[in-house]
Parts: sequence; C-alpha cells; structure tokens
Amino acid sequence: MELTEKYIYKIYEEKSISSAAKKLFITQPALSTMLAKQEKRLGFKIFDRSTSPLSLTEKGRIYIEHLHDIVESELQMHQKIKQLSETALKTLSVGGSVQLTYHLVPEVCKELYLRHPDITINIDMGNTHINEKFYEKLKKHTLDVVLSYSEGTKDFDAVPVIKENFLIAMHKNIAEENKLMHLSVTKQEFYDKSYSKDKEISDFSLFKNVHFFYYGSSNVKQKVLKELLEDTPKLVKYNIYNSKNIIPHYCFMRIGMGANIVPDTHLFLPEFDDNIVYFVPKSERFTRTLYFLMSKNRSENPMLNEFIEIAKGTLNDIKQGKIIL
Repeated sequence: MELTEKYIYKIYEEKSISSAAKKLFITQPALSTMLAKQEKRLGFKIFDRSTSPLSLTEKGRIYIEHLHDIVESELQMHQKIKQLSETALKTLSVGGSVQLTYHLVPEVCKELYLRHPDITINIDMGNTHINEKFYEKLKKHTLDVVLSYSEGTKDFDAVPVIKENFLIAMHKNIAEENKLMHLSVTKQEFYDKSYSKDKEISDFSLFKNVHFFYYGSSNVKQKVLKELLEDTPKLVKYNIYNSKNIIPHYCFMRIGMGANIVPDTHLFLPEFDDNIVYFVPKSERFTRTLYFLMSKNRSENPMLNEFIEIAKGTLNDIKQGKIIL
C-alpha cells in the first residue's frame, strides 16, 4: 500500500482528518492537501465532509473496501513471515557421515528436546565418503551444521569439538598369544588415566605378528596403521569389502579375529567390552579433531549454539567414561 493510501485509510479509521493527522504525526493542512490531491486523481470524493464524524460517499465506500483488502492482505503476509521466522528459530538441521554422528546426535537431541519440547530437528546421517553432498547442503542452507573431520574451507567455519586419540585395540586372547598383556590398558584405566606411562608404546615392532583389519587406503585409520606399523603387508589380513561402516570390523575384533586402530571416542560402543584391551601410542601425532562445520554467512540460530554446547559436554563425558550410550 502506498503512503497516500495508508493516510487516507487512517482518516477512515479515525472518522476525522484532525484526529488522523495527530496519529500520523503530520499537520492537518498537509493531510487535507494530500486527501484533496488523491480525490482529484481518482475523480470522486472519498469522504462526505458535511457529516460529523466523516462518512464515506458511495464511491468512497468502494475505494475503502479496496484499501481494506490490501490492509488485510499485508497483515496476513506479516503474520506468515513472523510464524516462519519463529519456526526457523525452533528448527535445527544436522548432518554427518562420521561414525560418531550415529551415537552423539541422538544423545544431544534428547537433551535439546528436554529443554525445548517444541523444537524440530532434521537429521541427515549419510554413509561415509559423501562429504561433498553435505557441503553442498550447507551452502544451500538445508543443513545448519555438519560433523566432520575437515578443518573447514573458504565457505565454512569449523568449530573444533573434541580431539580424538588413536589406540590399538584387540581381544585379550590375541594380546596373551603375542605376550603383550603386560603393556595393555583396560578401558577404565584409559578413562581414568591411571595406567603407568611405561605402558605407552613407542616400539610398534611388538605387533609384528598381530593381524589388523584393512579399512581402505584413503581411510584415516589405515594411514595411522601405516605410520605406526610401517605398512608391513603381512599385518593386514582382514579386508571387509563394501563396508563403509566400522562396526563390522569391531564385531570381528570382538570375537578375537584381529586388531583395530580405534579413536578413543568409540570405546563406549558395545563391541568394546571387557574382553578388549588397548595399547596407547606414545606419540601425540596419532590424533584427529572433530569439527562442526557451518556456513560463514549463516543466520544466527540459538538452537545451533545450544546444540554445539551440549555436544561438547556430551563428548567430554564420553571420553571420561561418564556416559555409556
């Protein structure tokens, strides 16, 4: 609606030019002049000035009905925009293909729902090796945040969430067969950091007869294994094809069929029961950081900030053994 039409509609509401002028914070002569110009342009009188309060002429009634429809339409538009904005602030879209996503996101969502029962959370948990699809969704704002081991790009901000330490894990029977039990650490000892520093491993030739699982040449665990064990071919015995999920490798490890390179944030998984023991690399090089990726030009979303806050606390509790999912 144009300014002139808004002013004339205010005269209709107030049934007085002077009263409308006060509400509009303009002078009465200025408002009268504006009304006269509009009536001249339309070719008819809108108001019958001989009545008090002002009344509409027949043609003026048709004109005001038209303005009323515009006012109602604008009001509905603003209400819909407001509802959309309020809904957006109560909606969060989370994505990720890293293994931790499957276990962390439900725990965080549970806490968010307790805080905000009316929140809507959209979750996109894909398989591995589809990070590009997630990045594209971040650019299009169909995702608010993605869990990733990427440090970010020119398009995204990366908020570090937690540092993971890589361990060597195996069934205790394998450790006993290879006379390694004296160097092993239990899950609780690792959580408590109560093990002796003398148990930290720097000589990885100790594992020369232990068979490890193969994850694929591009997998970070395989790169760590290669660096630790110098990629001795005979050490890689088990290759589970077409499995982008690490759980099958862990299940085979659980029954004593081989050893795994595992991040310490996975120790809460049921596959890591009391029959699994761990070996801690002495070097601090065998770590990686989990990030939350977000668009640089994202609009502020208080739910996103809460999600990150809860996730950081949950991950720290997991690493300390306080939460068993």
